[in-house]
Amino acid sequence: MKNTCIVAVNTPFNKSVLTYKYEDSQNPKPGDLWSLPLGKRQAQGCILSVDAEEDGVNLENLKNLGEKKDFLRLDDEYLDFLKWVSHYYHYPLGMLIFDILPKELKKPRPLKAYSKNETSEIGLSDKQLEIYNSIVNKKDASRSLIYGVTGSGKTTIYTKLINETLKKGMSALFVLPEINLTNQFIDYLTSHIEYPLYCYNSSLSNSDKFGLWKLLTEDDSPKVILAVRSGIFLPIKKLGIIIVDEEHDGSFKQEDRCCYNARDLAVKISQNKNIPVVLGSATPMIETLHKYEQVDSVHKLETRFADKALPQIEIVSELEKNEDKTSWPLVSRSINLIEESLEKNEQVLILLNRLGYSNYLQCRACSHQFFCLNCSIPLRYFKKKNVLSCQTCDFQLPIPEECPDCGNMNLINIGYGTEKIKEVLSSRFPGKTIERFDRDEITTFTKLNERLDDFHAGKIDILVGTQMLSKGHNFKKVNTVLVLGIDSMLNFPDFRSTERAYQLLIQVAGRAGRFSGEGKVIVQTKSPENKIFDLAKEHDYDSFFKYEIEMRKLCSFPPYSRLIMIYLVSRFQERLISDSNIAVDLLKKIAKDVDHNNKVDILGPRPALIEKRANKYTFCILLNSNEINTLHNLVSSFEDSFKPSSGTTIKVDIDPYHLN
Repeated sequence: MKNTCIVAVNTPFNKSVLTYKYEDSQNPKPGDLWSLPLGKRQAQGCILSVDAEEDGVNLENLKNLGEKKDFLRLDDEYLDFLKWVSHYYHYPLGMLIFDILPKELKKPRPLKAYSKNETSEIGLSDKQLEIYNSIVNKKDASRSLIYGVTGSGKTTIYTKLINETLKKGMSALFVLPEINLTNQFIDYLTSHIEYPLYCYNSSLSNSDKFGLWKLLTEDDSPKVILAVRSGIFLPIKKLGIIIVDEEHDGSFKQEDRCCYNARDLAVKISQNKNIPVVLGSATPMIETLHKYEQVDSVHKLETRFADKALPQIEIVSELEKNEDKTSWPLVSRSINLIEESLEKNEQVLILLNRLGYSNYLQCRACSHQFFCLNCSIPLRYFKKKNVLSCQTCDFQLPIPEECPDCGNMNLINIGYGTEKIKEVLSSRFPGKTIERFDRDEITTFTKLNERLDDFHAGKIDILVGTQMLSKGHNFKKVNTVLVLGIDSMLNFPDFRSTERAYQLLIQVAGRAGRFSGEGKVIVQTKSPENKIFDLAKEHDYDSFFKYEIEMRKLCSFPPYSRLIMIYLVSRFQERLISDSNIAVDLLKKIAKDVDHNNKVDILGPRPALIEKRANKYTFCILLNSNEINTLHNLVSSFEDSFKPSSGTTIKVDIDPYHLN
């Protein structure tokens, strides 16, 4: 209709797509950003189409477009990509657009690139050169997986591929799983690349984010973008290659708002732009390795660079009697190896994926535990802060002097975290510097870099950290790594729990002996007989893959099926239970219409593993089918038909990474 436009508005209402009218002088065009009226407030919107044919639209009832925003404009190709993302992940387009756009600034400060005056020639081994040639000789929209053991030189191949792309006048996007790897890659890439490099992550100021977006929309000269997950949405002109390092990492999957996976979007962009995408990992995701083997796109690096030996992995039972009670939870074997390493002036890494001093406090007399008032989980004890703290909301309690149920004053710590391990080691090695590397201790990007710089400089003897430590770091003086708490990962109720535990173990083991070839890894466990430890000792990921893929096939889980999780969330538990049951009944009814061959399994509803978070309850429904289009059609019909109670919201997670 003349003088009307369809707009993606930053609102969940009507899937964010609304119709507005405009004056001829306003001249809206697809991709333009506008400030426009929505109810009694102003909202942001992006023009999708102008003067489209619409039935039953009354011009008098439409609101007029407000003020045009000239700071950015989305071109047709980029807008089409966002439409696809919105459709695939069942997330409102207007909300997606304004989730990813930078904050508008009137006077951003000048944007600076990383660069070095001197760069060296990249030397490749025969095997690296073979993989490099294989990738560059493929057709443009190729997909490749570099499957190489830790320390095998994957980054060297990435850099050679990036240089080749830049010389052709095109740009490169390098996606990392964690912000803490950024400085390490800046140093390496700028030492081997003569073109400007820009970073994109949460540490950037609003000014730098805005400046980078402006640069990328206006300038098509060759450059490198080093980014974390959200960088996959940057509008890079003349993009020539995408590299996703540590492709198996769960950090690439966003768990809130639009639940996209940056790795999967990298593949989609490569198809759209007809450019290569390269994934890399020492422990590829089961689904990725299975898929890429089918199309002969797996390139293996089976030895470390310069033929340095892989670390020896030793499994130590925590059930054996420990004579030194003061060292609990560390067993004697672990203490002895740490001591040996320190005597050689080496550094030690200790991995424990649990924060705090203990998991919770418990009354010795009546077994009372202290739970969060807002969430259905016990409070974790933080000794340094002297508080009981919730790990999913901001609730805290001062340490109680007695049990509130029985009055007993003997409260005991159950379990342990990184804070406890640091205390034990500080007592056992009083002359050594021991620090933590976890999100409780590392609260800013500056602190993160300072802690890593101190460790690289040898100012820290033992670094105790969470899985932040396991990803891609090159530590020259680390030959000993201790892994704690692996059992909790193995026992987690998720079909990927064994895969995640094995990947974490191999990845953190890969930090040991990268420069000396004399690495040693100690794994403390209550289940030393578990098959994954035998496979880990041999660094045999191929055998682990074969073992795990058979289990997936028997259970009809990915890669032999596709999954969608539907979450229902409300402050009112009884109302939520009712809504969840109605939702399942509706899904089953719709499934009979769209799925005549019983291809969809509908599992649930069930409470989430943490049913209550920040005073909101969550129930889950899992959809399982070997046909993704069948699942999409089912979910789309469900979204159109389901009318939840007031206060109940729905989130759809396509290809969920965690079944929580």
